[in-house]
Parts: sequence; C-alpha cells; structure tokens
Amino acid sequence: EDLGVSSLTAGQISRFWIQKSGDFIRRQPGKFLRLLAVKLRLLLSPDEFVCDPELGEMGRKIRAWSFLPMDLRFILPLAILGLYLARVQWRRLFLLYAILALLAFNLLVFFISAKHRLAMVPFLSLFAGYAAWALCKNLLEGKYKLFFSGCLAAILVFAGIKFTPGIPPGLRADLSKNMLWLRFLGEANSCLRRSDFACAFGQLRQASEAGASRHLISYALGTVYFQQGDLPAAQQKFEQSIAQNPNYALDAYYNLGLVHNRLGDYHSAVALLEKAARLDPDDAGILFELAKGYKAGGNIPLARAALLSALDKVRKWEPQDRLTIERELSGLGE
Repeated sequence: EDLGVSSLTAGQISRFWIQKSGDFIRRQPGKFLRLLAVKLRLLLSPDEFVCDPELGEMGRKIRAWSFLPMDLRFILPLAILGLYLARVQWRRLFLLYAILALLAFNLLVFFISAKHRLAMVPFLSLFAGYAAWALCKNLLEGKYKLFFSGCLAAILVFAGIKFTPGIPPGLRADLSKNMLWLRFLGEANSCLRRSDFACAFGQLRQASEAGASRHLISYALGTVYFQQGDLPAAQQKFEQSIAQNPNYALDAYYNLGLVHNRLGDYHSAVALLEKAARLDPDDAGILFELAKGYKAGGNIPLARAALLSALDKVRKWEPQDRLTIERELSGLGE
C-alpha cells in the first residue's frame, strides 16, 4: 500500500490502460494513424528491435549465428508472392491466412520487436515455400512469362523492403546503448553463477559506466555481496536500490527480507516480505521466505497459511520446490 499499487488487481490495471488508449485514439486519431503507419513500416522493415540481450549473447558465442539472416528481408518477398499466388486456394488455406493476419494485427496494436515478429516466420515460410515451388513449376513447364514475372515481383518487393526506412538513427543509438549495459549485466550474472565475484564486480562497473540505472546496479551489487556472504553490505545495497527507485523494488524487498532472515532480524524480515507478497501474491518463493520469518517469530498459524499458499502457487514442473515446501510444512506439526 505504501507504494500505491498493492490494492490494484491485474484486471484493474489492464482496464485502466485500455481506457487510456481509447481516450488517446478518440482525442488524437491522426496521431494514432501515423503511429500505426510507423509500426507497419517497422513490421515490413529489415531492421529489428532486438530488446533481448540473449539474442546478442548468442551472436557472440555461436559462430554460425553471424552468417544467418536474422530478419525478414529474404523470406518476406517470397512470402508476399506466395500469399498472392495462393489466393485461389484461400478457402483451404484460410487458417494460415487468419493466423498471419492475427499475428500482424497483434504486432501493430502492441509492440514490434524481433522476439514477437519471430512468431510469424514459420507461417511466412510456408507461403514463401509455396512461391518457390510455383516458380520452379512454371520454369519446368516452360511457362517462362509467368516465371520471369514472378521473379520480377519478388525482386521488386525485396527492393521495397530493403529500402523501407527502419529504426531512426537516434533510437538506434539508444537501443545500442541499452544493449551494451544489458550485456554487461548478463555477463555479471554469468560470473556470479561461477562464483567469480571479482569478474562480477568488474562487469557491473562497466554496466554502470554504460548507463545502467543506479537502482539496477545497487540491486545487482547487493546480490553479489549476498552470494559472497557479506550480509551487511548486501543489506546496504538493497536498501539503496529501494531508495533510488521505490516503484521497481519488488526483488529488492524480497532479497532484503532474505538478508534479515539470515541475520535473525525476523521482525524486519516479515515486514519486508509482506510488502513483497502484496506486490506479487503469486510468487511461491516470497511466500516461503515469509513463512520462515513467521515461524522464527513464533507465529505458527501465519507460517502454515503462507506455506499452504506457497504450495498452491508453486509451479508443477518444479517438484523439488514443492518437496521443500512440504518438508517445511510438516516441520510445523499439527
């Protein structure tokens, strides 16, 4: 409640933003249509909004990745040609047309990115394969006019896509900068998994110099100190992270509660973990740690309730977590 968000459900938040979007469209329809035009241009552009550091990481670690065409500039011309050529069979192919239309609509309404556009590729590949088959068939049957006209159409579409304006230079620079500090944060996590703390500190220093937000750096430093066993330093960094950006403090609240549990300050741990649980009531890990704080403080009924809730929230494909919760629950007795 002190963050002003715990009383809102996911449905209420969704309805709020749907209403705000509707208000924007009604007040400024021209600007909305221009925005749709920009997004349509990006949908057909060879440029990619790569917002996921994993893609860049794969490109650096998998040599063959750099030789693969990671955009639609080659497949899209044939796919568009295939969509046109297959129109006579639209009743049989209605489901494929509908899926592609829904995916494109979803991207235009929400967000154009490499990850989201990737869902279209299997369906575009089917139509591209159909176009390639039709061109080969025309060539083998001596229908040269149809063959050359189809090739010309594909080349024209390819040229149109290749020269479609993509990401503005300023935005490209911002994306590159964000990708840089995200890469350093990812490298820091890799170092931490190897317990190479010096490497983790070095990567976080570079992430900070590359422009990562202060609260993210403070949180990441707290995680490194926690793994090192330096609980007072971890506590200080998690508290800094919360102070620097209290609106994005869920993980910091959880880890700070974890620190207080380890330090034996169960009253503070419970207060922090209750805040985290209000922000994310479906997180089994938060509920489990909260139960441990209740138990240590002697509040067995609340500990049991939190463990039962954690057992209900834990994912079915994580049987070890379920077993740990059940073991803790059985330790409470009747």
